[in-house]
Amino acid sequence: MYALAELRLARPGSPRDQQERWRAAQDVVRMGLAAEPTPSVRNNLRATELLVADYLAGRKPSVRLLYRAGLHDVAIHAKSDVDVETLLGDSATKAA
Repeated sequence: MYALAELRLARPGSPRDQQERWRAAQDVVRMGLAAEPTPSVRNNLRATELLVADYLAGRKPSVRLLYRAGLHDVAIHAKSDVDVETLLGDSATKAA
């Protein structure tokens, strides 16, 4: 949840602030994955990790990252133009 909060706070920021927040989110996700979370939390962390990687690489995240992270049920119900970050946040709230 902290990683998703960092992502949300990065939105209105300057490019430098965004990079810092994305890297902070990346660090938190790595710590969460190292803690051996439950499968549903692990899938959400993995999706967040992929989302952050897209942001850091300058790519627009797509629903495909949800499939890659094992969140098939979330991806199936997503519209093609959905904001993946918002969708992931909703999913993480349910998983927690």
